[in-house]
Amino acid sequence: MKFRKSCVQFFTSTIIGTKILSLYSASNMRCDISRFSVLLIGIFLGICFSSFFIPIFRSPTRFVSYPPENFDLTGDNTSLRNPDTTIKLIDSTSLFNSSAKWAQETRPVEELKSEVRPLNEPGRVEVRGSSEELKSEVRPLNEPVLETLYPSTLDDVTRQIRIFRGTVKKYGNKEDFPAFKRLAGVGGFCESANPTLIGGVNRGHATLVLLHECPNLKIIGFEIQTDEFAIAKEKLKPYPNVELFNLGWGEAEKSGLVISGARGIAGIYETAGTGRAKFKKQEATASVKSMADWCDEKGVQTTNYLLIDVEGYEPKVIRGMHLNEEKNQRRFSVFQYELGGTWARNDPRHDKDWSQKIMAEYVVSFGYDLFLIGSQNWMKVQPAFFEEGSHMVNEGYGKFIQGNLLCVHKKFSAKSVQDLVFASANTVS
Repeated sequence: MKFRKSCVQFFTSTIIGTKILSLYSASNMRCDISRFSVLLIGIFLGICFSSFFIPIFRSPTRFVSYPPENFDLTGDNTSLRNPDTTIKLIDSTSLFNSSAKWAQETRPVEELKSEVRPLNEPGRVEVRGSSEELKSEVRPLNEPVLETLYPSTLDDVTRQIRIFRGTVKKYGNKEDFPAFKRLAGVGGFCESANPTLIGGVNRGHATLVLLHECPNLKIIGFEIQTDEFAIAKEKLKPYPNVELFNLGWGEAEKSGLVISGARGIAGIYETAGTGRAKFKKQEATASVKSMADWCDEKGVQTTNYLLIDVEGYEPKVIRGMHLNEEKNQRRFSVFQYELGGTWARNDPRHDKDWSQKIMAEYVVSFGYDLFLIGSQNWMKVQPAFFEEGSHMVNEGYGKFIQGNLLCVHKKFSAKSVQDLVFASANTVS
């Protein structure tokens, strides 16, 4: 549209300039100018007129601003890559601000009526689209940390994959330790009367990391290995606020389950004849119980945080949380689970269970937002992020994402936690 208008202006100006010059030449006998010269001079006048005089009559007072990820500066026409992006109107006479956090497109609003929605409330950004999720994420512009928050951009899977490829080491499976420190800064997290549950205590390493940040944090831990359970109990003896159970989590109550592997790589799986010889079968067996059922029996109505690290048993544990029931969405409003090689399609520890994508879709369907846990921030991801692709790791048993995933319920999680995590996600670039 912009290029077409410019062409019309140029040719109109050239024709007018050529006609005026021809009339002048015809009326002035002393001025003998060839037709070719008249045309060249007319084109020159057309360029000058369309470049310097016509823009004066065009209003430059209102422009639109887009986030850079959705902004295409290539070609003759500047355009939006994502039509559902957040749009902010500004009053400005400057054509481009090089110090701004995003580019300012210089077309007048009249040319972009179909792409722009006005701001109904001063100081707020309005999000286009009917999605309730996006509407709930609108924040006042006077909050500096959230000033550049664009929900539609955070949910852009292509952007998530691009960023992940460049920062994959920042989202490893040990990066949840520094993330605990960030959570400890949330008001009320360390002092909560509700317990923090840890599935897969092992020798108590993650538990001690949490206690380092929050010495009085109420923790209930679970470990299936008898020897590791005894070691953890001895290490955590100085903390009366910690309670341990020699029990595992699962989809339903079961006992006599095979344990393979040792220490931190032990889990409920069978590897005989699978080529995973290093994961040797233990003599001891495991008992498991649905987390939702266990909480019902113990009278645990709400948890502060839930950490799941069970070496391939994660799908069964999460299904055992019964998130289809609202009371359990309230009970487990913030939890994390480990990703990694145990989710690979053909890994024997996975037992042909749900893929990372299917599990992400399952959790999101009950009202949770998903975030990869990083050493410096949390990165918001969509279930489609877990579609098998080149951004994933493959150790020979299938593709997977390494790391840990944080699940935050939109409705039932504490606002302080939501604000912290979303503000952090907004810094990811």
